[in-house]
Amino acid sequence: MYLRNKELGIALISLMLDSGIRVSEAAGLLINSINHKKNTIDVTRKGGKEDTVLVLASTMEDLRAYLEVREARYQPQKQEAFVFLTRYQGKAQKWL
Repeated sequence: MYLRNKELGIALISLMLDSGIRVSEAAGLLINSINHKKNTIDVTRKGGKEDTVLVLASTMEDLRAYLEVREARYQPQKQEAFVFLTRYQGKAQKWL
């Protein structure tokens, strides 16, 4: 189980420790909310507030490593916009 989700775990923990976002904010993170050029992510905070969070380059590298294996490993539908996915009963779905 760990090896299958290794990149996901590293990216998720790195992101939460670096940025201070909550688990629920990470779970709701969308692909189009990651800005690789500016090293920022857009998150929806508690109460529905939108916020832009600066992250370290190393965290962006961890996110890139996860995103590189995301398609092959989790086989999401084309319209699946959530960054962090899991496979349940053979289908990719939002993590958590």
